[in-house]
Amino acid sequence: LSQKGIKPPYHSRLNTAESAECLEQFWAKGNDGKLIKLEGNLLILPLMDIKAVTRGILAIDEEGRKSYQKGIKKTGLFMPISNGSSTPLDYVGNIYIGEGLATMATVREMTGCLSIMSSDAGNLPHVAEAIRNKFQKSKIVITSDWDTNGTGQKKAIEAARLVNGYVVFPKFTEEHINSKEPPSDFNDVFTLYGEEVVK
Repeated sequence: LSQKGIKPPYHSRLNTAESAECLEQFWAKGNDGKLIKLEGNLLILPLMDIKAVTRGILAIDEEGRKSYQKGIKKTGLFMPISNGSSTPLDYVGNIYIGEGLATMATVREMTGCLSIMSSDAGNLPHVAEAIRNKFQKSKIVITSDWDTNGTGQKKAIEAARLVNGYVVFPKFTEEHINSKEPPSDFNDVFTLYGEEVVK
């Protein structure tokens, strides 16, 4: 959270990777596809269904590695980034949906609007449909990641088309795009260029 410059989101909590609960439930996959143990402090995030019932949890360690709780079906599950108050069904404002916690926490802080974390690109269309079915009058904006392989952009466009919504893409300088670790999301925009550029 401190590295990303964001506040602890509502509903989140901390635990350690060495706790019995986490050793039993959380492992991440490395680039080689093998399971690796999460390490250090973990940020624990609830994943909810459209009825606001928690169906599972997601853990993120200090290195940014993510692991879903064993046995959950993540399709359509999400985490709202809000102040804890409920949103009326006739809400007509913007609802932002995007992949990661840092992205959506940044969007929430910059806009003050309900922001939804889908947790990955593949889940964007499912979450967008669930949100549209509940909030039929809202303007849905998909905040896309900018992936070098195009996955984030492709899924964001797919999600927007499903719900008659909009897509916004982060913009970066050529220097940053061609760097060793290129930026990809709106939290990176915030970190590199500041609040006004995100807005």
